[in-house]
Amino acid sequence: MEFCISKPSPALSGFVKHYWAIENCLSAGEEHVQRIVPSGMAELIFYLGDRPVSTDRNREFSENTVLSGQNNTYYDLKINGRLSLFSILFRPHGLSVFFDIPISELFNQNVPLRYLLKDRVGDLEEKLAET
Repeated sequence: MEFCISKPSPALSGFVKHYWAIENCLSAGEEHVQRIVPSGMAELIFYLGDRPVSTDRNREFSENTVLSGQNNTYYDLKINGRLSLFSILFRPHGLSVFFDIPISELFNQNVPLRYLLKDRVGDLEEKLAET
């Protein structure tokens, strides 16, 4: 498993706390349950490999790019196959600079980015995968 954290550029450091990425390959039939613990900050998550499955029906998502709002409780994700993830962890007020949506509407929600950016998500995902 490879895990790394990177700091944003000085221009973005007032809005983005850090970026993080993980690469993990599980053997066929192997499964891992990962607990997601609230950080108090919104996060933009790009699933570039196999997408995990939430054990909580209220937290299920069907897209590879998800905007996750502030959470007040944990939830579990079942991971199998190849997990490749890139995430942007925003500072508490940072999300409002990039998205015109009240942060309260994202509370305890995982919202597909496609709902907010429409047709631009496919191109964004493709460029990130190439990188």
